[in-house]
Amino acid sequence: MDQLIKIGYWLRSIIAPSNQDIKVVVLSVLGATIIWVLSALNKTYTSVITCPIVLEYARENTIQVKPPPEFVEANVTGVGWDLLKQSISFNKEPLMITLDNPVETKQIAGYTIQPLLSQHLGSLNLNFIVTDSLSFNIQPKISKKINLKVDQATLDLENLFEIIGPIQLIPDTARFTGPKTMLDTLSDTLYLKLPFENVDDDVDQTVAVNPFNQNLISSDPPEIQIRFDVSRMISFRQSFSIEPVNFPEDSSVMIVPDQVVLNFRIQAEFIDIFPETDFIITADYDDINKKDSTVSIKLVETPFYVDDVTMDTTTIKVVYAK
Repeated sequence: MDQLIKIGYWLRSIIAPSNQDIKVVVLSVLGATIIWVLSALNKTYTSVITCPIVLEYARENTIQVKPPPEFVEANVTGVGWDLLKQSISFNKEPLMITLDNPVETKQIAGYTIQPLLSQHLGSLNLNFIVTDSLSFNIQPKISKKINLKVDQATLDLENLFEIIGPIQLIPDTARFTGPKTMLDTLSDTLYLKLPFENVDDDVDQTVAVNPFNQNLISSDPPEIQIRFDVSRMISFRQSFSIEPVNFPEDSSVMIVPDQVVLNFRIQAEFIDIFPETDFIITADYDDINKKDSTVSIKLVETPFYVDDVTMDTTTIKVVYAK
């Protein structure tokens, strides 16, 4: 066994190169590679390259709805050194393209910038521009003042709760600025969808105004204050006295019965404290129907804290004293 191990070491010493041999091999390969690369870079090649572009125009009071492409592709021929330089450059000088009428111009055909690009590429020979066209959309920037209101249909209230009183928006207008074609489509009133869920308490919060693409349309102010009160509404039923109007003072004519039942919804906080006098219900003797001796009942006034008021009947019997 020991003899076999010795033979193995002897064979490895013959086959394995020394460290010095490895260095020689690496340097030889590296040198050959450099010579090949230098030789290759001195040859002429055809390739597709990218060139950055920048549109030059009066940017004041304009906005890019669709920005132009940042690069164009071009088929070029040149020495390997020049192509390599173009490919690895991190700060390529962009091709400047001047627009005299940016609002009206929506597209530039690739071939129309060929003279500019050919001059821009310097030592590289431009064969043709691969990019077919440069499409973009530049529009006038305008402002529009719009009234603000709350879209109550989308307001999420807790079951049985309702808004009581007015909804305050502070301020109740905003100025929107953006592309003309977009702002021209906006109406004079914007209905805001509030981001509240299951509202069961009074609201006093700030909300965002701008529901549009904020990269294109801005609003001033960006937020407004929203204030409104809510209350739980309870269904209620109660009898109320009817007030006779224009009836003889001698009690020779009267109404029977002298009360009517009202059905309504009332704010929960008023259910135990409201006075009957807040409801005014009348029967006017001048409106008597002589055919059946009835008179219409009129609900003249109801308090602010009730809604959906209905009466069990709209007429009452007129009775004459014997």
